[in-house]
Amino acid sequence: MLNNACKYTDPGGNVCVTALADERFATVTIEDNGSGISPDLLPHIFDLFAQGERTLDRAHGGLGIGLSLVKKLVELHGGSIDITSPGPGRGATVSIRLPLCHAPEVSAPLHDEPSVAGLSHAERASLHVLIVDDNKDAADSLALLCESEGYRVNVAYCANDALAIAEAEPVDAALLDIGLPDTDGYELARLIRLKGEVRPVLIAVTGYGQADDHLRVQAAGFDHHLVKPVDIEYLMSLLAEMSPAAASPHVE
Repeated sequence: MLNNACKYTDPGGNVCVTALADERFATVTIEDNGSGISPDLLPHIFDLFAQGERTLDRAHGGLGIGLSLVKKLVELHGGSIDITSPGPGRGATVSIRLPLCHAPEVSAPLHDEPSVAGLSHAERASLHVLIVDDNKDAADSLALLCESEGYRVNVAYCANDALAIAEAEPVDAALLDIGLPDTDGYELARLIRLKGEVRPVLIAVTGYGQADDHLRVQAAGFDHHLVKPVDIEYLMSLLAEMSPAAASPHVE
């Protein structure tokens, strides 16, 4: 966030950092008088791949993934983040609120507790997620988010590499971009289904979201169709529903 504040504040501008704490939380605030954020973009500032002219993430060729990752990392620490701006050219203020570290009042459980979504960490670690996208930054970012939830993740940037991964190890879920350079996502989905003894959960992650695109995705055998920018919470809920025991038998 400091890097963003400096990057989007012109020479001679101001970046002010303050830190305050009460009995439970520490709040770090980063305020600048730089390029600011438009009111239309502000509600979507944390969306993966969010676009905007000279935004915090995209002004210098960014892909709109940094802020989504920042939010995820802050939340993993039990905190929250908020960004405000009076508008373009009027700067921005970022507030990051993190819980202070205290010794635990109760001992940790001796067994692996299930998560809120129903899968324990050990169960998530046993699930193999394959992410395929020729946009390396997008693929790597989704991989980082999935790994942060405990899943075992492989990334491929083309269909041939994806097939090699699926052939080497069964895939429980495959997140496939449709517009791949060698083989499109529809054909790749068919080929991945042929590789394993169980049918993986197939999730199309694409920029195509018209009605006919949904029909084509469904006809290709995908279980879910996600349109970029991806709703991360919804994606995580889909993955949390997976279970190796619930996987359907492989059918030719």
